[in-house]
Amino acid sequence: MHPQEKSMIASGLSLSDIQETNVVLAIGVAEVLFGLIWLIYRNKWHLLVVQIIAFPLLTLAALIASPVTAIHPFNPVTFNLSLIVLTAIGLLVSRDVPTASSCKRKR
Repeated sequence: MHPQEKSMIASGLSLSDIQETNVVLAIGVAEVLFGLIWLIYRNKWHLLVVQIIAFPLLTLAALIASPVTAIHPFNPVTFNLSLIVLTAIGLLVSRDVPTASSCKRKR
């Protein structure tokens, strides 16, 4: 990376290289933990609500940190908009998903 180039995190928070590395590592660990929570947690509706709140905030943070990225291909705006739409679809169809507690079969 050229000295003039700074990552979105470093430019948004004005961090040193070591601090930037630690922040990126912490964000990566948080993403992995959130993915593991998706595997373990039973009430997915709560996780979808968290996502529908978090994705617009993350989009706004990305635009504030580095507005130039909005014109690049595969930018945070289009990526997060697609995730918002998928989360909204998940919220809409989640109430129609059958569960063992709503089974009508009698033994």
